Amino acid sequence: MHSGYAAREINILQRLSHTNIVRYYDNHMPFHRHATPWLVTKFCNIGTLKSLMEKYHLGGKLVPELFVWQIFESLAKAVRYCHDGPENKPRRIEEEQ
Repeated sequence: MHSGYAAREINILQRLSHTNIVRYYDNHMPFHRHATPWLVTKFCNIGTLKSLMEKYHLGGKLVPELFVWQIFESLAKAVRYCHDGPENKPRRIEEEQ
């Protein structure tokens, strides 16, 4: 792990508050460089997107298209939030022209 990488990622996650981004609760950044940092987030008990896709694949089925579009839209909204910030922030005059 690169020096400062974990601290930077935790700092970013602390400031994010969006329905499509896992909720951050706490962290521990050790002082010793060989110790492992950890963080506490909301528990997502339905598994990962990868495990869901594997379940459908093993069952010989395709993931329903409507679900794929829902996931795509959720990811796009989360990325937009990370890029632009909250939607209710005041717009600058230059952005409107």
